[in-house]
Amino acid sequence: MTTDETELRRLRAELAEERALAADATEYRVLLPDGGGAELRVSRQSGAFGSGWAVAVPRRGGGVAWTREGWQESISALSVDRLFCWPDARTAIEEARRELVPAAPSPGDVGEAAPAPEFFEPDVTYDSQDGYTAPEDSWRFDCRHVTRTPEGHPIAFGFVRVGAEERWTPTGFGTDDWTGRPWRAGARSR
Repeated sequence: MTTDETELRRLRAELAEERALAADATEYRVLLPDGGGAELRVSRQSGAFGSGWAVAVPRRGGGVAWTREGWQESISALSVDRLFCWPDARTAIEEARRELVPAAPSPGDVGEAAPAPEFFEPDVTYDSQDGYTAPEDSWRFDCRHVTRTPEGHPIAFGFVRVGAEERWTPTGFGTDDWTGRPWRAGARSR
């Protein structure tokens, strides 16, 4: 047997092991850097009740699920059929990714980068963790509304959680807060 045949046989055996392991998986965590750093949780329905898959973005209050009707906030209130609506994990991931990833540029825009947001956007959760910030110093900001001060400066209202604190505190952030931290947008909440 040649070296190439031996390597091919080894790779096929490795692939078979990985497929067997994947067949037993009940949940996947999928990080989507192309979706603003969102984390998807893809879960298999209990075998006793069906074979569907659900996909959700974790957030405060349990998260939001991507269903055939769109994003649903109250996951615990969803019927099993609406929550576990995808036939397999791959389809669930592809459907949620398509919703999270911005539309592809038009042919005239090729080579141009998408403009960076100039300020917080409503219904987006932001994280200030950049890989260099200590976890206890990182902030999460769940932006609910953006308006302007009487002077015309933008201000975002929402809830902030600092470090590992479990409680969210209502707050407002201005342009200094926007530029003062390395904010990364997560998934849209609605």
